[in-house]
Amino acid sequence: MEDLGSGCLADLSKDGIQEPTVRQSIDAGVGIVILRGDKLLGGPQAGIIAGKKDLVARVRRHPLFRALRVDKLTIAALEATLGRTFAPPGTKFLSCE
Repeated sequence: MEDLGSGCLADLSKDGIQEPTVRQSIDAGVGIVILRGDKLLGGPQAGIIAGKKDLVARVRRHPLFRALRVDKLTIAALEATLGRTFAPPGTKFLSCE
């Protein structure tokens, strides 16, 4: 297991930032990677668990998972944040302005 703290989802080495990405950690053999959904992404406060399918499934079966899971509103907010963060250039979004 590796805790990436705020987590880095994109390779920033070309900008001089040497921070391991979630993908690099998983490719290096880390089974479970945990990171935060709020600090780096500017999204809702949430813990993100990524990794090998069988290990993530074991986490989901743990008795504490039900007590600590996020609600549907948080999942929707995180999905929207990720969608805006990784949308192709030129993607138009609805605005309240």
